[in-house]
Formats: sequence, structure tokens, C-alpha cells
Amino acid sequence: MAFALVGNFLISHLLFLDGLHIPDKRGAQATASFIAHNSHPEDPVVVSSSLLYLPMLYHLDGRTNCRLYSDGQPLVLAPGTAVLTPHDLITDSQLREISARSVWVVEVGFRGSVYDPVSVPLHWTQKSRQLFHEVFPDRTEVVVVQYEVPP
Repeated sequence: MAFALVGNFLISHLLFLDGLHIPDKRGAQATASFIAHNSHPEDPVVVSSSLLYLPMLYHLDGRTNCRLYSDGQPLVLAPGTAVLTPHDLITDSQLREISARSVWVVEVGFRGSVYDPVSVPLHWTQKSRQLFHEVFPDRTEVVVVQYEVPP
């Protein structure tokens, strides 16, 4: 009886994992790879969510100009926020001071809209936009937008 129960659980779990299509949904990993191949190392990367910030740092492999966007409000206790320092954050005023020619913004998308977007300065121009599917079963996407910053 116990063997049959464990067997059913294992089969259900494997079917669930297969249904996620994990190899096709690389999310933050694919986003970081896309940015690495299409940007200059000095281009800043601004991430809108703590859910994606640490995975982006990891997959960007030592890039020092990746920051988590902060609207000035205290960070909500969420996965990864306990290890963040003030150096990890970038505010609206700091965004306006960016002098790089290109900035990459990474946001969480959900069914066609962006959750908790970065407040991009008005003088930035969108140059490209790419979607990467995340493994979560609720159609979560990682949205990466390249902005051009005028001199």
C-alpha cells in the first residue's frame, strides 16, 4: 500500500515537472545571457524585483553595475531582501544621473503587463524589448528593455 502511494506521488510529481517545460523557460538565465551578448560591460542593468535581482546578479557573472530599483519606500520582506545592502539599490534620482549611453531594465511580466515597473526617466528612448518565459506555472515572464540615454 505504501509503495503504491509513493509510486503515485512520484509519477504525479514527474508529470508536473514535465508540464512545466523547464528546458524552454530559462527566465533570468536567458535574460542575463541575452544582456551579456547584446550589451557593453559598462551598460547598467536595473532590475525591478527582488525576485529576479539575485538570479540576475548570479547569471551576469560578476557584472558590477547591476542594481535593484527602489522607489524610495522600504523594501518589502521578500526572498533575497535580507542580504541586500544600500549599494544594491538604485533610486529615481540615481537613474536620472546615469551617463551611460545604454541601460537595460529587467522587469517581471504577467499575462502581458509589467508588475512593479521601473520608473524610467522620460528622456530615455526604448530601443528594444524581449520576453523570456520563467518556469513558474502562472505565465510569468521576464521582460528586458534596452533604453538609449541621450547625452
